[in-house]
Amino acid sequence: MVKKKAKKKVKKGKNVLEKIEDFGEELHESTEKEDKEMHVGKAQKNKENKQLIWFFVIVGIIFASFLGTYFYVQSLKTFGFAGAEWAKEDYSDELTLYHGRFPIVYKNEIIANYNLYLRNDPRENNVPGTISVGFYPNVVISNSPEAAKCRSAGRITGDLSMLISAFPWVTNVTGAVRDDDVADEFNLTQADCSLAKNKTVIIIQKSESPEITQDKFNENCYIIKTGECENVLAIERFMVEIIDQMQNK
Repeated sequence: MVKKKAKKKVKKGKNVLEKIEDFGEELHESTEKEDKEMHVGKAQKNKENKQLIWFFVIVGIIFASFLGTYFYVQSLKTFGFAGAEWAKEDYSDELTLYHGRFPIVYKNEIIANYNLYLRNDPRENNVPGTISVGFYPNVVISNSPEAAKCRSAGRITGDLSMLISAFPWVTNVTGAVRDDDVADEFNLTQADCSLAKNKTVIIIQKSESPEITQDKFNENCYIIKTGECENVLAIERFMVEIIDQMQNK
């Protein structure tokens, strides 16, 4: 009976060892499988991370290119000229305005910022004229009957009047006509260079070609020659000259 019991113990001990070995093999196989899966997963994750990085790099390049193009185009629409900062503003296919902004300085102080809108690029306005700009408190803008009939004459003359009125030492800007007969017929004020005494007179008249001059005998009188109804171009050139000289005084 002792021997039989001994055999059972040996046989039982062997089964335990076999089970331990089997468990070890299974654990080893399971570990190898997990290591392979982890290795494959890590490689896949690294691949996905690289793809994601390249995606953001490409998006960044496209975005930077778009911003660069946008700011380049915008820079072409803004410029400094004649003492003012200008911006080209497109309102429609048929309407483009040049928006000028400049400070009005009086007694060494900036009292306002003025906004001016032109139909023509001030850098390309080549209407000739050599004048020295200065205004008395009283300014008279006198149109010839022919110039008054030109298209946009009222609007552009109004723009000129508002610009001159913005200077604080100018207290009064009035309209007049140059022709005596027209003045009498319509009960209007008549004004020409002979009346430019202690006041500034601006004559607007038609001519062969646009030009801006200063009367030879009276420096207080300016003559804006509009050519064949190129009044907008000529008067805008005069306004830009006013800004330039006022900013540099």
